[in-house]
Amino acid sequence: MAPRGQVRDSAEKYGVSSAFARAWTAAIVALTVAPYLWAYWTTPKGYTYAWTLPPYVQDSYAYLAWSQQAARGALLFSFKYTALAHEPFVFQPFFLICGWLGRLSGVGLGLIHLAMKSLGVVLFFQAF
Repeated sequence: MAPRGQVRDSAEKYGVSSAFARAWTAAIVALTVAPYLWAYWTTPKGYTYAWTLPPYVQDSYAYLAWSQQAARGALLFSFKYTALAHEPFVFQPFFLICGWLGRLSGVGLGLIHLAMKSLGVVLFFQAF
């Protein structure tokens, strides 16, 4: 444990004001969320936006499938996009939590993933 008074805010440690660090974090979160919101708002009528972005949409669908399995009560997940038959064996705590949050809140899993991504950005910048 560090002696009292020697531990400072990490932003101040590097000569950056904490107000600037918070503003920078907010800007990065806004830039992270903006493409998703733009895609949602420009989705044509009659279509449903799946909260995924290129170039790796298939990966996003796999993540959503794991969260959906967790929302339905699974603790171990299976790969939904394979031709090989298998029992659930994958443990993914992040997607387990996302599925539980979706089930408890009633919010769509795509929005839950976006919120968790935003939380990850905030935690990343707070760590430095």
